[in-house]
Amino acid sequence: IGAQARISKGSQTLTRQVEGATGETNQNDLTLHFGLGTQTAPVVVTITWPGGTQQIATIPNNAMTTIKQIRRTNP
Repeated sequence: IGAQARISKGSQTLTRQVEGATGETNQNDLTLHFGLGTQTAPVVVTITWPGGTQQIATIPNNAMTTIKQIRRTNP
């Protein structure tokens, strides 16, 4: 919760944020949806995780994809 996902579509940048709820006793779906119209090419998504780290992923269009935060540990 709190992660932001951004994609570029032409001159537009589409942003979605994972939110647990938007009001008292409400629960939001944690799935982010981007309406891309007729675009068929894969999409590059930039995720900004809570804490500020960023991750970039290329995902197929018109598909549901799970992206998990990469956590680096010190050796």
